[in-house]
Amino acid sequence: MNKEKVFRLVLAAILLLLVFQFGFRPMMDNDRDVKELDSEYWTNLLEKYPSDTDYDVIIYGAEPQGIAAAVSSARLGARTLLISEDYDMGGIISRCLIPELEIPASGNGRKLNGGILDELDKSLGDIFTAENYTKTVNEIMQAEENLSAVIGSSVTGVNMSGNHIDSVEVITKDGQMVLSADMFIDASDEGTLLDLCGVPYFTGSGDLNMENCFMPVSLNFEMIRTNASEAAENSGMTGKKAVLGEVAEAYEPLHENVRLEDLCIFFLPGNKAVVSGLEVSGVNVLDDSEMKAAYELAAQKAESLSRYLSERFEELSGYTFFKAADSLRVRESRHYAGRYVLSADDVIEGRYFSDTAAMGSYPVLLSKFSSKGSFVAWKPDCYAIPLRSLVPQGVTNLLMAGPRISCSSLAASSAYALGTCIAEGEAAGTAAVVCTARNESPAFLEEGHKYFQEFTAALAGKKMYLPDRSASGKKDKNWASAAGKKLLSLGLIAAGTDNDLKYNAPAGQKDFVYILLNGIYRLDSSNYDRRLSEQLQNYISNENLTYDSMMKILGILYGVEGDPDDIFEKLCRQNRINGVFMEKLDKIRTNADTITMDMVYYIGAYSICSYTGKDISDETLRPLFAG
Repeated sequence: MNKEKVFRLVLAAILLLLVFQFGFRPMMDNDRDVKELDSEYWTNLLEKYPSDTDYDVIIYGAEPQGIAAAVSSARLGARTLLISEDYDMGGIISRCLIPELEIPASGNGRKLNGGILDELDKSLGDIFTAENYTKTVNEIMQAEENLSAVIGSSVTGVNMSGNHIDSVEVITKDGQMVLSADMFIDASDEGTLLDLCGVPYFTGSGDLNMENCFMPVSLNFEMIRTNASEAAENSGMTGKKAVLGEVAEAYEPLHENVRLEDLCIFFLPGNKAVVSGLEVSGVNVLDDSEMKAAYELAAQKAESLSRYLSERFEELSGYTFFKAADSLRVRESRHYAGRYVLSADDVIEGRYFSDTAAMGSYPVLLSKFSSKGSFVAWKPDCYAIPLRSLVPQGVTNLLMAGPRISCSSLAASSAYALGTCIAEGEAAGTAAVVCTARNESPAFLEEGHKYFQEFTAALAGKKMYLPDRSASGKKDKNWASAAGKKLLSLGLIAAGTDNDLKYNAPAGQKDFVYILLNGIYRLDSSNYDRRLSEQLQNYISNENLTYDSMMKILGILYGVEGDPDDIFEKLCRQNRINGVFMEKLDKIRTNADTITMDMVYYIGAYSICSYTGKDISDETLRPLFAG
């Protein structure tokens, strides 16, 4: 063989090697990654880089999101420990008699999130009870050989090296323990571990300068039918749900802080029924004495409501009050700082993120701002919650899941739903294993990172349903829609479940005044002058808003006197009225014509920004977290 042939053969061999190394092999590796992101794949990685900690992942809190996080982690082969304050795994569902998993669904009715949430839903079937839920999650957990649990225990301290948690101090029924892990997850409803690590937070609606304003607390209760013959006749109702809208509207709770919100009856086996929707507003959930008083008030009203329902609702005839839940359900307390703060605008616009960890679709609620009744600000088709909202600031090996994740107070009114929290738990458990196996911090697990694809592939392998699409609902094309969305992000207006802002409806004077006063305070309380409320008192009325009354109101706002036309000219010279504002006012035929809500939204949003010198955006509404 001559030298030329040898050279050609060597060259061909080199080319084949290069093609295999950089062509076929990457395709084979990618195919392997997708197929082998299961327990064996992660177990091999974890064994390849063994840790000297007690566990790979420790989760605090046996709430539904904690169960999901623990099972998710254990199924990927990680040595997992769940620390539970309770002696069973019923969590909030048992304590608060929650009668459903609150599964979010897209506009076409398809259930979102999938994974463990879907597994629970199918296992529980059509008849959901707290007892069945507890039994089911215990069976699921016992089937996981990598999962251990410590019950009746609480975390009382953390040991840290800089921003890294080395171990947690745990008080158990047998004494104190110190347990170490590579990754930790706070899945408690109180944010206990987050507090111990000094993660910044704000309370209530602190992002809107109302830190002591919380969502109403609720008390579910059971009713029972004791008459055997009547019980037999009503057995066909078992497993069904009844929504009592008209009945709720006619009920007078005889207390200013008690209300009925989405009153529902869930019929259970054993001739029992769970009633949900009884709420108490105006409660500082961080004050133990207020919480105790609220529980006593709600329990008293539960008994009287039981009698009312038994008399007015045919299917509850013969039912009597049986027992109240052990605890009030607290939907909002503290909001912790994460790498990303999910905003109300994210929810309203139905945003999707490359690092989506969970989906939601429950309405954005304004119940805490209303003196009576409730208001739905917006009903999203569906929206995404990014992994970054589950990564707290300032701690390198900690994740969070549940109602205390990083989001605005208005976004939290939707994201608290159990089905969304369970998906967050599953994603947190997955991220914890990826970070443990790869010796990485979740703070860096984002698009473009070398292990990010492993995280998303692991979620896909768990059959999670996180659709990559924005809201498919009707698009708002009104000229004032952008202004309407800004006011929605401040919780100033409500579109209802049909997302109708009623742009063409006639406006009242009080509509305009309330938007101005509340908007200025929520955007920048330092610019709010309490004398404004007194000066505008005469305009807090149901009278129609006209050009004349609008100019008078704006004159009081900016301290400008004169007749309506004089005020208009002066405001134009002060740049308080822009071109769009002027154009719309020019179309009003007379000074007495009634102004419509679209103009109120635009002029209200513009005036709030002009008065405070701030724009209404996610950036300006970003909360000031305090440690």
